[in-house]
This record gives sequence, C-alpha cells and structure tokens, in this order.
Amino acid sequence: MIALKIEDLKEFTKQLFTGETFDRFLVKEAAFSTFCSFAIDGELRRGFLEEASDSSAVSADNSSPASAAGNSSPVPADRYATWKLLRPHCFQIIKGKQLPESFSVVLKLPAAGTEKFVRSTAPNLAEGTVSGLYLNIRYAEKALTCVTAVSYGQFTLDKSVEREWDESIRKFLKTAGIAAMEG
Repeated sequence: MIALKIEDLKEFTKQLFTGETFDRFLVKEAAFSTFCSFAIDGELRRGFLEEASDSSAVSADNSSPASAAGNSSPVPADRYATWKLLRPHCFQIIKGKQLPESFSVVLKLPAAGTEKFVRSTAPNLAEGTVSGLYLNIRYAEKALTCVTAVSYGQFTLDKSVEREWDESIRKFLKTAGIAAMEG
C-alpha cells in the first residue's frame, strides 16, 4: 500500500471526470461534498438493468445503462458499475465555479483484470487469495491523494501482488501524464 500525492490537481481531475483514463475501473463507492453530501455505493441494481436492457432491445439509440457502461452483454457481469457509467453523473455533482469541499472515489479493478494481474505477478498464489485490487482517490483540504490497496480473501505472507500493484499504479499515473509524489 502506498499513498501518492497528486501534484497537478487540475490535470488529474480533468482526466478523472472528463477523460477516459479511469473508465475501465469499477466504482465500489464514491462520496462528494458540495452544497450537500452525495453518496454512491456503486453496486449495480440487476433488476433495473435487466428491465432497461429489455426496453433497450427495441430502442434505436442504444443508450441503456448497460450499453453506456460499454458492455455488449445486456447486464454487466461485475457487481459494481464502471467509472465510465458513473463518471458523467459524478461530474454533474462537482462541476461549477467552486471546488467541492471534498470527494472520495474507491475504484476497483474488475475481477477478470484482478485474476490476470495476480496470475502474472504471483502465479503460485492459490486462487481466491486476492479478492480485489483498489485505487482509493481522496480530495480534501485542497490536496488529492491516491492510495493503493489489496484485499485478501485468504491469509498469505506473500506480498508480491501488493508490491506489483503499487508499481503498476505508479506506471499507470505516469503513462497518463499525472505527476504524483510518494509520501
């Protein structure tokens, strides 16, 4: 687990709220404090999506929540909504002349990505040892910090996945042109 202080707040928030940089991640939860507080749990409501999927089958614009999430299947396989689906709604909450007082977004790598990452970085770990790879984004008091996290489904002394996840997030931010300082 590492904490990365984002050096260019404007560039990071531009990429987070209007770019596609973080779109592949799932949103476990998000919270925004502006003129009032907003909380999003990120968990998909399957019944709503199935209903929307049924009605979008006859819709010409293909703008159902499932298609907006970038999924070709009617209902996404993951438990949580993608950032791509929630990003425009979150942007509507924070946009304006004033910065939000604070916000936090907990992003999670999708299950398929987590499995692939674990297999490539720690092939000897038992299946199910790692249950999630997270990027926690927190803005408060005019500072933005990203904290990496690994959730374990089983106990292990092997921390190679943690070290590799930390390094992959450093590279991810650098590739996106986002300057971050550890600490």
